[in-house]
Amino acid sequence: MAQPEFDWTFEEAPAASEAPPAAGRPEPPRPGAGPPERRPPRLWRALRSWPRWARWALLGGLAALLLGGYGFVQLGWLRLQRQIAAEVAYDDARSRARAVDAVLAAQVSNDPYWRAQRRAEVELGLPAPLPAGSLALTSDPAWVVALRLEEPNIFAATVRRRYADSAGRVYDFDLQQRYQNLAPGAWTRLGADLRGLVAATSVQGAWLSATVPTNDLPWVRPALLAADEALLAACAAWESCPAGYRLSLAFNVGPEILNPSLPLRATEPFSAAYPLIFDLAASAPAYPERIVFSAPQITGRPADAAAQAAYNRALSAQLLGYMAAVISQSPRSRSDFLLDALVARMETRLGLSVTADPPLDPLNFVPAEAVWTHYQQALAGGGRAGLADRQRALALLNVVLVNQPPSVDGGLLRTVHRPYVAQLADWLAGSLWPGDVAHAAARWEAANRAALGPPAADWSSAEGLALSCAPGLALVERGRPRPIAPSFLPPEYSAASVIRAAGGRYLALTYTVLDPGSAGGRQPQVWLIDQTGELPPRSLGVNSLAVGWDAAGAFYYLAFSPDDPGLTSTLLRLDLPSGQATAIAQNVFAWADSWSADRRALVVIRFDSQAGAAAAPYLLTLTPEVSLEPLVALEPQRVVGRDPVFGPGSTSTAGQVAYIVSAAATTPAYTVRVLDLASGGEQVVFDSAAGLTRGLNAAGLLWSPGGAWLAWGDFGTDVFSILAAPAAGGPAREWRLPGPSDGDYPLAFSADDAFLAVQRSNGSAVGPVALLDLNAPAGGPARPLSGRSLAWAPTGHTFAFSNALGVFLVDAATGDYQWLQAEPCDLGWAP
Repeated sequence: MAQPEFDWTFEEAPAASEAPPAAGRPEPPRPGAGPPERRPPRLWRALRSWPRWARWALLGGLAALLLGGYGFVQLGWLRLQRQIAAEVAYDDARSRARAVDAVLAAQVSNDPYWRAQRRAEVELGLPAPLPAGSLALTSDPAWVVALRLEEPNIFAATVRRRYADSAGRVYDFDLQQRYQNLAPGAWTRLGADLRGLVAATSVQGAWLSATVPTNDLPWVRPALLAADEALLAACAAWESCPAGYRLSLAFNVGPEILNPSLPLRATEPFSAAYPLIFDLAASAPAYPERIVFSAPQITGRPADAAAQAAYNRALSAQLLGYMAAVISQSPRSRSDFLLDALVARMETRLGLSVTADPPLDPLNFVPAEAVWTHYQQALAGGGRAGLADRQRALALLNVVLVNQPPSVDGGLLRTVHRPYVAQLADWLAGSLWPGDVAHAAARWEAANRAALGPPAADWSSAEGLALSCAPGLALVERGRPRPIAPSFLPPEYSAASVIRAAGGRYLALTYTVLDPGSAGGRQPQVWLIDQTGELPPRSLGVNSLAVGWDAAGAFYYLAFSPDDPGLTSTLLRLDLPSGQATAIAQNVFAWADSWSADRRALVVIRFDSQAGAAAAPYLLTLTPEVSLEPLVALEPQRVVGRDPVFGPGSTSTAGQVAYIVSAAATTPAYTVRVLDLASGGEQVVFDSAAGLTRGLNAAGLLWSPGGAWLAWGDFGTDVFSILAAPAAGGPAREWRLPGPSDGDYPLAFSADDAFLAVQRSNGSAVGPVALLDLNAPAGGPARPLSGRSLAWAPTGHTFAFSNALGVFLVDAATGDYQWLQAEPCDLGWAP
């Protein structure tokens, strides 16, 4: 109980003889007396007795004490903020560098789900989950906008990061990251706080039903309402959505089941804006049927109205993709580039994204029927289609379906996943008039040709280029193609390649024809063409393969046994003046890149015709006497040497040879080695066991013309890569190319060692090629090309390229091209 405050003393009490005033009546004032005086507290009376300077000194001291305490607390808090900001910066930098071990070392150790999630993100170079799949993380650093004490020694930091869409618009999202202080200056990052996912609220729409964490409603509810409006408009236009159907959504997902992925533009070059759906990953609905999304509190919440609008648009596009899959009666997959193109057309109609009309890229042109074939193969193979596939599909549909109502798109959605629709015309026939179907392919090709302009009149930049075009051969001389054998190639030929003799008189043409003795098999056949016309074309027989000319002008080729064309082979030398062919070696394999610089030796692989295995690489010395010697004393039972190639400038006695050595089948791994021919010393340039790749095997070893690089194809358990390593030693660089593939192989280097063309194998008529810039950052994007033949110029980084639109001359650095002719050809280029 509070004590009363007294402002009187016992000296003021009345004497005993004085009568107290009557109760209820105030005592009459004494004459001349005023009201009783209130005295200040005794402490204050004491302070008043101090000098003025002393009182001010005391007040200043108290103020300093209070400010000092406040400042001490604030400085401590600022110190904590700086330490956590440093932790965020370190984690982000190591994540962008894909340093998995360094990032995991800073995470809490007793949360396996969280560590698995961080590992998956760091392997993609992500410091945090993407708040919307269509947004890519920018290079701007993250910053801490708020910090609070959550529990003793546990702090929650609100970290803001910037993301951009394909149009370059930038948005801010906030993610809460939790840190535990283990000791002064020692921190560890904790997993995402999942307690906020427990309380949930149901949100209903005309076409959706969602379960949302209650504390995420301010961000998710407006996004769901916008998505429901988009579904209403799309279903009314498509006229194909099932009546009464609702997409079932759930947003209560923890990080242990997130599946991080990058937008396609993070791995593929593209400069123009494109639809959101192209970047939104596909996944099958969960069971029971529902679509699972990550809650914003786990992936990042919009920081402002602009970010909220971007989140709304991304969710709308995602649900349009799911509804399209419902219409097609099977889940949307990562290979679904035609379904995505139909969704993109609706996305554009609804204004969900800023998109430009897909550019018509002549170097990536694919005939309309081949687009459908490629789509069917991609769906069957389960590979991921790239951005080029999606853009091409959208451009094709925009041309073929011009002026058609959106209900036609809805009809095409109903049958896009039907396995019995064998051809493009069959798919289109279900929704278009017969006349529109008949002219679809022609309209597509005409639209692409219209973007080219007239062919070039001057071919001087392609001097020395050899072209094999049905039905004959031509050579570019003095700025124009000169026919050499104008009526030579059989109409059924395919995949021709041309080798030109060093002296310039002869061309060796290898092409394949159908094998009448096998279903779908092909036979290679070599012809020698005299450019002067003095000698008629000469066939070297079926099942033959050109190797090239030696220093004396003799021609070498392989002849395979028709009974065992894979292993039983003979290397022959043909003396052109006499026409006499001499067998040089049995059961060896060589190719046009097997020659030494002086054309006096070949590096070959020798096969055991019984076991079917290759032994060590061999050096075949052609002069003065033919001799076949192992390059190095390997142990054939333990290792296998393959794909030998001379270093630039090397001879049979001086220089270097590189080759691949595979370990035994029980230990799948390989090394790339370089042998010095003069000293016999061997250097391991690359060892797959070092952990860069999942490398089980390798193939297609190439040495760049300038000697700087060795490149090969790497084959893992579930991924194919292209690797390039400095020939002098140093870390290898890796490219994992997007899109479906059965294997990627180096095709050829540019003459200046700046670019590498890669041949992709996917069983498709598209004939994909990728162009890698070796001066770009490691793992940088590849330029996709679609065509049948590529040949580098003898100098610089210009290449000739051919596809269904004809022949082009291309600058690899800028992408600028010159259209030479409308007829496609197979190409070869030599000095």
